[in-house]
Amino acid sequence: MPYKVVCKHCGYVFYKDVKPPKLYEIYKSVGGRCPRCGKRISWMPSSITLNT
Repeated sequence: MPYKVVCKHCGYVFYKDVKPPKLYEIYKSVGGRCPRCGKRISWMPSSITLNT
């Protein structure tokens, strides 16, 4: 099952792969802000959605 991490404000895809993401590493790599919309992001997920 593929994993996808997206910005809740604009839908920017930070991560998409079959391995579970390392959320803190994603957070660090973008400096705590979405590269598309510039909103602050958290390394803790605000919601989780399962697509089957």
